[in-house]
Amino acid sequence: MTTNIDTVAAGVTVAHERWPSCFAGLMERLADCFPRRETRLTCRNMIEAMLTVKDTANCWTLGEAVGHRGPHILQHFLSRPPAA
Repeated sequence: MTTNIDTVAAGVTVAHERWPSCFAGLMERLADCFPRRETRLTCRNMIEAMLTVKDTANCWTLGEAVGHRGPHILQHFLSRPPAA
């Protein structure tokens, strides 16, 4: 069995180029769940971090993955319902 490296590379490139628009579409669908802009941004950060972190994930590793200095923002997000 052989693999055509050019075909695989082209598929990865197309997927990589389509990812931002697909992710933006997902975030638009979730926007109504979070009326505040800050909460929507934290939700986006949380999802991006969960998709990025390969090892065991906790609020420390997820926060670091998206550039936070600690787990506090994500812990706050998880511990409270969205403000209506």
